[in-house]
Amino acid sequence: FALEAALNAPFLAHMQQALGAEARFWRETGYLNGHAGYFSYVHPLGREPDSVMDQLIAQVRKLMLPRFPQLAEASYGEWWAHNREHTKGHQLHFDSDDEGIGGVRNPIASTVLFLSAAGGPTLVTKQELSSTALASHGWLVYPRENRLVGFDGRLLHSVIPGRAAFSTHRRRVTVMIAFWKNIRTRDPPGGGHALGAARSFPDPQARGTPGWSSDFQPFDGEIGPPLASSLREAPVVPVRPVWLPVPPRSSGERGGEAQKTLKSQRAGRSRPLPLPPYDELFQG
Repeated sequence: FALEAALNAPFLAHMQQALGAEARFWRETGYLNGHAGYFSYVHPLGREPDSVMDQLIAQVRKLMLPRFPQLAEASYGEWWAHNREHTKGHQLHFDSDDEGIGGVRNPIASTVLFLSAAGGPTLVTKQELSSTALASHGWLVYPRENRLVGFDGRLLHSVIPGRAAFSTHRRRVTVMIAFWKNIRTRDPPGGGHALGAARSFPDPQARGTPGWSSDFQPFDGEIGPPLASSLREAPVVPVRPVWLPVPPRSSGERGGEAQKTLKSQRAGRSRPLPLPPYDELFQG
C-alpha cells in the first residue's frame, strides 16, 4: 500500500533537516563518497523518544497497523537511509537481518518514506525467498515528497533508475524502516561509533558521539496529519510481467518471436520462469 502526506508539514521539515539531501549526516558518515557501505540503526518500540527517529518509527507503525495487524507483535524498528542521484537505482533484494549473513531472516514488514520527489519508482514483487519460480507480477510506487510505501517484509523489491530524459539535479532521498519481532543490535566491540548493520543509535550525551546526531533531537509538536481523514491512498501501479526471458544472441530468435514471448508473458499465458541461482541476480 501507499499513503500520501504521512507526516504533517512541521514534522516533515524536521526530518528533512536531519536527513534531507544537504544534511550533514551524509557527509559525516561518508555516505556520499561511497566509503560507508550499508549501515542501520535499531530502536526499541514503546519507550520515551530519545530522538526524532523514535518518533518517526512510532508514527509509521501507527499508520501501518490497520493494514498490517501483525505489527502489533513488533518490538523493534530498524532504519537506514539513501541519498541517490536521479538516475541511480538499487538492485533487487530481500530485506534481511545483518544483510543475510548466517542465513536470510526477513522483517515483519518494510516501509519506504520519500523525503524528496526525484528518482525512479520503488518496485515490489510477489516473489519471496521461498518461491519456486520468478514473480509473475509486482507494483510500482513513484517518488513524491512525504509519500509512504509499506509491504510484507518477505518480498523481493528494488529501485528502478529515474529516466535520463527527465534528469534533475534533485536527489532521491528515502528513509527505510523494517519492523522486527526480535533483532539483535550489533555494536562494535569496546564501544565506539563505527558504522555497520543494526547499530544502537548514538547517545547524544556520550563522549565522541558523531556531530550529526544533534540534528536528530526529538520534535516538539504534532507528528502525524492533523486529521486521520486527511490521509489518502497514493497510486500503486501494477506491473506484469516483472521478468522476461532474454534469448541469447546466438539463438537466432527473430524480432517476431521475441514479441510473441513478450505478449505471452503480459497475458500470463506462459509458464512461470524458473529461479536462477540466488547470488547471480539478488542482493541479500
